[in-house]
Amino acid sequence: MSRYETVNSSFVAPILDLLPDAIIWVYPLTGSSGMVEDFQVGYSNRSADTAINHPKGSLTGLCVLKDGVPSMESAQANFEHFLQVYQTGEPSEYTFYAHHAGLQLETRRVVYEGGILSTTRDRRAQREAERKEQEKTLLLDNILTHSSNGITVGEMIRDAKGNIIDIKTLIANDAAVRFTGFSKEDYLTKTGAALDPSFTRSAYFQMCVQCMETGVPFITQYFLEGLGAWLEVSVSKMDDNRQIYIFTDVTPIKEAQMALESSARQLTTIINTTQAGFFMIRPVYEGNEITDFRFTLVNQVMAAFVGDQAEDLVDQPASLKFETYKTNGLFERLRDVYLTGVQQQFDIHYSGKIVDAWVNMRITKVGDKVLGTFTDITQLKTLQLQLEQNIEELKRSNAYLEEFAHAASHDLKEPIRKIQTFSDRLQSSLKDRLTEGEAGIFQRMHTAASRMNQLVEDLLTYSQVSETPLQKEEVNLNKKVQIVLSDLDVQIEEKKAVIEVHSLPVVNGYRRQLQQLFQNLISNALKYSKQDTPPRIVISSRSITGADLAEQLPAAMWEQHYYLIEVQDNGIGFEQEYADHIFKMFQRLHGRSEYEGTGIGLSIARKVIDNHQGYIWAQSRIGEGARFSFLLPQD
Repeated sequence: MSRYETVNSSFVAPILDLLPDAIIWVYPLTGSSGMVEDFQVGYSNRSADTAINHPKGSLTGLCVLKDGVPSMESAQANFEHFLQVYQTGEPSEYTFYAHHAGLQLETRRVVYEGGILSTTRDRRAQREAERKEQEKTLLLDNILTHSSNGITVGEMIRDAKGNIIDIKTLIANDAAVRFTGFSKEDYLTKTGAALDPSFTRSAYFQMCVQCMETGVPFITQYFLEGLGAWLEVSVSKMDDNRQIYIFTDVTPIKEAQMALESSARQLTTIINTTQAGFFMIRPVYEGNEITDFRFTLVNQVMAAFVGDQAEDLVDQPASLKFETYKTNGLFERLRDVYLTGVQQQFDIHYSGKIVDAWVNMRITKVGDKVLGTFTDITQLKTLQLQLEQNIEELKRSNAYLEEFAHAASHDLKEPIRKIQTFSDRLQSSLKDRLTEGEAGIFQRMHTAASRMNQLVEDLLTYSQVSETPLQKEEVNLNKKVQIVLSDLDVQIEEKKAVIEVHSLPVVNGYRRQLQQLFQNLISNALKYSKQDTPPRIVISSRSITGADLAEQLPAAMWEQHYYLIEVQDNGIGFEQEYADHIFKMFQRLHGRSEYEGTGIGLSIARKVIDNHQGYIWAQSRIGEGARFSFLLPQD
């Protein structure tokens, strides 16, 4: 059997035709000199014929140089490679680019049966697979290197019975090593128990074992004291003996969560310990109509109103526990706040089986709920109602006193008038028969009656000043002073007084009382003038704050803005130690024989200032005049 027939046997050829590799077998053609002049294809399988696609069809029987196998351009190089293998007997492998087919090929040639067996394989698919595998490896390396998460792979260490007794880390990125605090060498060479003797006794190790046995992954968090960081680790089973661990630094999230939990605990403590009632409710609908509210949050103060615990009220309808809230107006207010979003604050009376109380309540819409807070004002409300009752009684009493004052004034004045009239008549009829002493007695009677009349007038004025009008009004003090000066023009003329009035403000006050104030102060300045010196009275005003007179005023008045009005005279003055004494009822520094008066005028002045929430005081020295100063609020 020829060599060709040996290779091309009916048994081998069909098998070789099924292979994807291109297979040819060539044998040498020698010349007369015995030198190899060409190689002829003794066999080519189907893959070789298809890959080379020679113009002459099948490669079998073609010569490398003569027919150009695989192409005329590469025939010489192909011949030389065949010749090298044939002459040396050494197998050869090389990769070349087949221009005619546009393929990157890998060829292996060996001496076989006196010829050369050539096997050629298209390496594109394999190289593409290798390239993709390299890309995957590179991508995985980049993920491990640059990931902020720690990533490790651990291998289970088992005993003879197959029980997991420890875990050893096989792969760990830099982030994972940083999180653990161990050196990378120790982390990758030592087991968990070697790194931490308590590792295999920890709950975390038991969870890892359970994950391997069940295949169910888990996520847990723990605190690294060395780094002061919270880590979240996700553990999943990779295969029967390995796990993958992914560590994430959740410190900011954990700290925020713990801060929120701490705030929630503090808020719960505040809600449950505050003396104010607190509740949150959501509406209950029937169709499109709100028919009730249901509690979602309640503190114990609120629950105490019905004798329950706070937790027992949660999710209960308000109407079930607070029967009267639909009849005392509270339900309507809650519904209005929910529908309009407008906050309300009000006093309301709650009368229940356990508690009967007044509360001040504020209700506000919060999302889809209504938040309510309230304080028990029962004691305050009781005092307020009592005060209102007292005020009414005081008004009635004042009315009675006013009637009494007018009646008393009339009743007292009438006898005085008769005394004066009868004494005048008696004195007139006995005029020629009266001794000097008797005439003096009549004069003293007349003076006493006049003084009594003036005293009644002053008492009536004081009682009127004590009755504060219901409403203040704008009062131009310039006009009021001019009216007073007009009333006193006779006295001013008699004493040749000089009155200097600077610009005065317009204030909010009681018109008649402020006129009475200036009447009394100016009259006082005229009365206590020096005998040989014409009176000089200066009335001035300026704006100040209470703090400007901090040494003079109580601290409660320091923030307020005032008009400071001063009445300065050049009269006889008085000792400063009596500056407070002169504002008291019936208090006089001089005898009646020297200066007329009842000792009530300055008391009336102080009462007027008190009614205006102001302040009055006096400054003086004997022989140097006096200055009366008073404050009126600017509001």
